[in-house]
Amino acid sequence: MGNLNFYIGKYLDQVRGEVNKLTDSKTGKKVDIPHFDILKKASESLEGSEIVKDKMYIIQTMLGRAGCTDMNTIGKDYKINFPFDHHLHLDMGPEWYWIGLHGDVKNKDGKQGRISALIVMKRNRCVGIEIQKEAGWSDIDANIVNNLATVTLDFGVGEKKYFRRNRNSKWLLSGEDKDGDVKFSKDGEKFLYKCGDDVFSGSENVLPLNITVNDGENMKMNLTFDCNKNFNRENSFFLQGIPNLHIGGSGGTGLTPIPTPGIYYSWPQLLVTGDISVGGETYKIQNGIAWMDHQLMMISLENAEGKESPIPFVEDFKPYNGWTWQYFNLKNGDAFTGSSFMTGEMTNEMVFPYGYYIENHKDKWKAHYITGKLMQMYEKQFPEFTELINSNKVNLSIIRSFEKLKSLFGKPLTGIGVPWNDDGTFNETNWVLTAEIPADFFDLTGEFADGVGYLEYVGFQKVEDFEKICLDILQNNKLPY
Repeated sequence: MGNLNFYIGKYLDQVRGEVNKLTDSKTGKKVDIPHFDILKKASESLEGSEIVKDKMYIIQTMLGRAGCTDMNTIGKDYKINFPFDHHLHLDMGPEWYWIGLHGDVKNKDGKQGRISALIVMKRNRCVGIEIQKEAGWSDIDANIVNNLATVTLDFGVGEKKYFRRNRNSKWLLSGEDKDGDVKFSKDGEKFLYKCGDDVFSGSENVLPLNITVNDGENMKMNLTFDCNKNFNRENSFFLQGIPNLHIGGSGGTGLTPIPTPGIYYSWPQLLVTGDISVGGETYKIQNGIAWMDHQLMMISLENAEGKESPIPFVEDFKPYNGWTWQYFNLKNGDAFTGSSFMTGEMTNEMVFPYGYYIENHKDKWKAHYITGKLMQMYEKQFPEFTELINSNKVNLSIIRSFEKLKSLFGKPLTGIGVPWNDDGTFNETNWVLTAEIPADFFDLTGEFADGVGYLEYVGFQKVEDFEKICLDILQNNKLPY
C-alpha cells in the first residue's frame, strides 16, 4: 500500500486541474471543487486508517461530475458486444450488477409467507489511468468493490422483518484485504465477480448465474438464476438506454448519454431457486422470480449536445445523482421499469420521463419506450437507526401511483406500487442513505396484470446533511456507527 497517499493526492490535483478549466459565466471565475482542501487533506491520511475504504469512496463521491477524470469511457459510437460487455469494465467508472428477487417460503412451523432479497455488487474506480500506471497499480488495485444485500420476510400483518448484510467492501490497496478477495472475469472466460465471501459466477453468457452471500449467522444466500426455457441464454435480456423510436424498434441502444455515459441492459422474469438464511432460519424459495440489471454509469464534466449549462458545481449544485426507479415483473410474463430524475430535493409529484414496458413474445422480448407521470404517497419518517450524525430526520413517501405510462403504440398503463414493508433503507459504502423496498404492483386498467418488484430511492437526503456526514468522516477519521 506504500505511496497510496501520494498518488491519490496527485490524482486529486489532476482532477482539480480539469475542473479549473471550466469558467463560471456569471462571475468569470474558474470553477472549483467544493471542500477540495478537506478532500486533499483526507487523502494524506489514507494509509493506516481503519476506515480507508470509506474515506476513499467518500472522496470519490464528492468529486461529483469530475469523478471519472482520466478514465476510459463509452462514446456515442460504441458498439456493444456480447459476451464481452457482460464482464466488468475495470478501466472505466462506476459499474454494478443489481438483482431483486421475490418468492414463496414456509417458516419452521409450516406457515406460508413470502421473501424478497436485494443484492447489488458494485465496483468503483478510485484513480485515473495515468496515475495508476505511474504508481504501478493493476486494474484490480484501482477498484473498490462492495456487495450490498437485504432480505424482507412477510408472514402477514405484524410478522414482517427486514435484514441487512453487514458492510462488505474490498480494496487491495487498503492494506486490509488480500489477493483473491477481489476477482473479475475477462473476455473468453466464464463470468465471475467476487467481493470477499460473496460471489457471482456463471457461464460466458452470465446465465445460469450462481450467487453466494456469506455473512455468517447474520445472512447467507445460495441462489441460482436462469431464464425461462423458451429463451436462449444469449438473448434473454433487453437493451435499455437511448430508445429505438423507429417503427418496429425494440428497447434501446444499450448506451446512456452524456453526462452519464455508459451501458445499460436488463434481464426481466428470471427464475430463481435456492435458499436464504436469516434470523436463525433457512428458507427454501418456491416460485422464485427476479430482475437483474447490468449498468455501467459514468459521469462527465461535459453536458449533453455540448451545452454550456448546467455548469458542474455551480448550476449543477449536487455532487451526486438522485432518482426514483422501479421495476415490476408481471403475472402475465411481461414487465415494466422506469425512472424519474431529481435536480433538487425529492418531490411527491414528478415526471416519469424514461421507462420500458417489456412484452414476453415467448422466445424474445419486445420492449416499448414509455413515459408518463408518477405520484408518491404515504409520507413516512424513517426509524432512528437510519439517522446519522448531523443529519435531519428523513421523510419519504413510499407508495407510488403510475398514471398513463404510455408508448407511441399500445394502451396506457395506470397502477399503484404498494411496499411490502415500511423500511428498506441502508447506507451505501459512501454513506449516502438509499432505500430499496420490495413492492406489489396493482394494475388499475384491467388491460395489464399485477406483479411484484422494487421501489428504489437514491439521493433523498438533503444535500447539506449528506455533505456534513461526509465531511465529519473525513475530518474526524471516524464512522457514524
